[in-house]
Amino acid sequence: MRPDRAVDSIQWIDLPRAPARDLATLERLYFAWVPRIGGHLAAPDGAEGSARPLTIEVQAPGRPPAIRMTPPEEAPGRRARRILGGLLAYAGGELAFEVGPAPERADHVRLTVALRAFRPRMPLPVYLMTQRRLHERSTFAFLREVARTVPPV
Repeated sequence: MRPDRAVDSIQWIDLPRAPARDLATLERLYFAWVPRIGGHLAAPDGAEGSARPLTIEVQAPGRPPAIRMTPPEEAPGRRARRILGGLLAYAGGELAFEVGPAPERADHVRLTVALRAFRPRMPLPVYLMTQRRLHERSTFAFLREVARTVPPV
């Protein structure tokens, strides 16, 4: 946690080679885990993997979006969306997908999913027991899925 109460949640996996899929496709695979892990309470609006803004919708009619994000900002080895706010988040922070050299193993590639400077709307203890755990579970499930698709060297 940062001094301003923003939260970082960064998970990664070191792989023997880069995933065959591009970062837009990996983003789409990641967001497929959100409704599965979260009990179908929230789901992406179908813009994941695209160049459009992305919204995580609450699966209850008349509710505001859970989280709204910008179109992706892309650079070599990085695809990130800034968080605009929503029912579960204040504006600020980002969700990024990154692929680069593994720091400890020159012969491996690190795939990172980073939620940086996230500002939850709910009280911090509630966030840590609920939303953060769901983010971590969906991220670890996603990283395991990607690891199964990367053949050993």
